[in-house]
Amino acid sequence: MTSVYDPQDLPPHVDTTTKSSSTSIIVVVVVIASAAILSIIINRLLRRFRMLDASANDASNELASVVIKDNNNNGECTVCLSEFEPNEQLRFLPCSHVFHAECVDSWLLTSRTCPLCRNAVPDEDEMLG
Repeated sequence: MTSVYDPQDLPPHVDTTTKSSSTSIIVVVVVIASAAILSIIINRLLRRFRMLDASANDASNELASVVIKDNNNNGECTVCLSEFEPNEQLRFLPCSHVFHAECVDSWLLTSRTCPLCRNAVPDEDEMLG
């Protein structure tokens, strides 16, 4: 008995062409199924990102904001750790904490809580009652 595979050693009733075409079909089916599943996952992630982006924009539009004229309050944004400068837009959260509008809007894309006290920042439905 030899240890090297030789198609001639197969019994006469085994058709090697059918076996290799069956394997090819299985590989094609697996590749197509994997592509379909990957497409679904990417679709859901994109949809989730769009919802997060839209909800953060909606939330930032309903939160109070102000542009400061002078720097006599000596406050700082705890997101970027920079002092508030004149003519910067600040955003006030319901918990009364103040941040740069751009900083806290970016924060709200990933978290619906205040960066300082972690109190929930309500979305539009919760604010309307």
